[in-house]
Amino acid sequence: MSMSNISVNHAVFSRIGLKFQMLAATLPESYNKELSKRIANFILRKAKQLVPVDTGKLKASGRAVKTPSRKGYTVRFGNSRVGYASVVEFGRISYAPMPPKPYLRPAVRMAKEKMKSVPQEVFNEKFRQIFPLRMR
Repeated sequence: MSMSNISVNHAVFSRIGLKFQMLAATLPESYNKELSKRIANFILRKAKQLVPVDTGKLKASGRAVKTPSRKGYTVRFGNSRVGYASVVEFGRISYAPMPPKPYLRPAVRMAKEKMKSVPQEVFNEKFRQIFPLRMR
């Protein structure tokens, strides 16, 4: 049996780690900019109402920002100082188990119900991409 050289690019793991620190819901770029902004602000407002508050840092980290292409919007919670946004949303099984306390997913669902003027098929497709069935 021969040993082969294996190399691992640690940058991939760094990017994955950053994704876990921040929780985001991105609206499709096919929406009108003004409509995207309105929906993003609605989701942000509802999520801030639903987020559990202990110190208030998670609630304060919520923001609606433009996507990198500047055509759509993303609602984000968490940052480098508040790295537990996804733990609160989805819970944790290992190390200090914690039940999930969803705040972003219900806000997205409320937006989905409230914003009937948005083309349903586009919104549903993006919702499924953001929150796969196993996470709902």
